[in-house]
This record gives sequence, C-alpha cells and structure tokens, in this order.
Amino acid sequence: SGNVLTSDGSTWASAAAGGGAWSRTAGFDFADTAASDFTFTGLDGSSDRIYCMICAGFNSSIGNYNLTMQGGTSGGIITTTVYSYHVSALADDSTSYGTAVSDTNDTSFKMNGTEIFASGTGAAGYCCTLYIYFREATTFVACAGNHTFTSSGGRTYGGPMIYGLLSDSTIDRIKVTCSREMDQGSATLYTISET
Repeated sequence: SGNVLTSDGSTWASAAAGGGAWSRTAGFDFADTAASDFTFTGLDGSSDRIYCMICAGFNSSIGNYNLTMQGGTSGGIITTTVYSYHVSALADDSTSYGTAVSDTNDTSFKMNGTEIFASGTGAAGYCCTLYIYFREATTFVACAGNHTFTSSGGRTYGGPMIYGLLSDSTIDRIKVTCSREMDQGSATLYTISET
C-alpha cells in the first residue's frame, strides 16, 4: 500500500510513506538499438529534485571504449568548459589507490577512470549508479556515484565518481556518449521523491 510500518516496542502502526519512492522516468536498451549515445529528457532542474541513473552491462563488440556524460536544455547539449569531475579507477587485486581522471574545466564528465574492455575480450561490461541532484532551483548540478567493469582477465575495476556542473541554464536532459557503438546493456533513469 506504500505505507511505512513502525513500532514503539509494543505497538505497531502503519502510516503513509514520507518520501523516497522511486519512479521510472526513462530507459534505453542498446540490445534494441545499437548506438554510440542516448539522451534522457524530461528532467526538472527548476526545483529540488533527485534522480538516479543506473547503467547495467554496457558493452561494445567493436572495441575498447570510454564513456562521457553532458547536461543540456531544449536548446541543445552544453559543450562549454563547465564540467568538473573526479573518477577513480581502482583494481580489485590492489590494496593501493589506482589511477584517476579529473578536471575542473572540461566539456563533459568522464564516466570511467581507465579504458573499458570490449565484450569480444570476454569482459563483463560497464555498470554504474549515479545520483543527480538539482537543488533550490539553481543552475548547479551535483552528481555522485560508483562505477565498475570487468576486464578480459577477470579483474574488476571501478570506483567513485563525483561531478559538478555550473551552467547558465536550467538543465532538463542528460546525454551519455560512448567512443564506440554500444550493442549491449541498458540504462534507466529514476526520479526519487522527497515527499
């Protein structure tokens, strides 16, 4: 019913949920349409909003690849140097910090810290969970999440991703671009309710 069940130790009570519900906003499946990019529209950057983009099993049978993300408006994708990010690339067989990519004035967000191996090499594909925050009707967008992928040798790479975008426009879409055509995997965008 969407209610929350609580207890004071002796009595149980049911009340309406106080937020946190996830609703599917958009989705894209590379198995249905092989492509090198996709765009999710319909984001509402004019008020407090939290979104979550989940990418699962991205892969390309063509070759190794890299992923980027950009914000945009109905007027187009923002390609100026307003993107700041830090993405780590840690390996599962290492006890030390791996490589990373970062920038404070780039034309897009990087979504992986090291090149992702193609599916033809036996790699398991790219996965990520990315939270996208629009706060107080500002044009600043903050994102945080994690990514992972498995190499042909069975090693797993991944780590945290943090992003900041300061635009002069209110963002209403995000575009993800791959350096190769993708033919596997899917992405889903969810809106997370605060009330």
